Amino acid sequence: MTHDERMGVYQRYRGNNPQELADLLEVPVLETSLPDGLFGMQLKLLGQDFICLSPGLSDEDRRATLAHELGHLLLHDDQNTLFLASSTYLNVGKLEEEADRFAAKLLLPDSCFSELENDTLEHLSQRTGVPLRLVQLRWQMWQEEQKYR
Repeated sequence: MTHDERMGVYQRYRGNNPQELADLLEVPVLETSLPDGLFGMQLKLLGQDFICLSPGLSDEDRRATLAHELGHLLLHDDQNTLFLASSTYLNVGKLEEEADRFAAKLLLPDSCFSELENDTLEHLSQRTGVPLRLVQLRWQMWQEEQKYR
């Protein structure tokens, strides 16, 4: 599947399940040992994209990491973030932030916040199984979006 075809699939996707999206995008998700501190990575071998996840991740971390790596796949298809971080002086912080924003948007649809009312972000994190840092990021994004509606 080409990058443009994948973007089309993503734009039509209405769910919030990163494994389901990976399957629709025809991207194999593998569990394999990764360097310490690395939960996941997206790579291309012989023209085939893969997402590798560290074994033993909690369900919460697995979903968040897979969503993050799908962000790299769709937003940074032409860049090797791991190589840039380890072998150059380029700051990859912006790429990582973009992948986090993608993950937050995928995992937490607008309806999570329009229905929030008296709930807390901490409770939303517990209820949805999305790490608090992504809930907080998505809350900030949602508030910004509301300014322009």
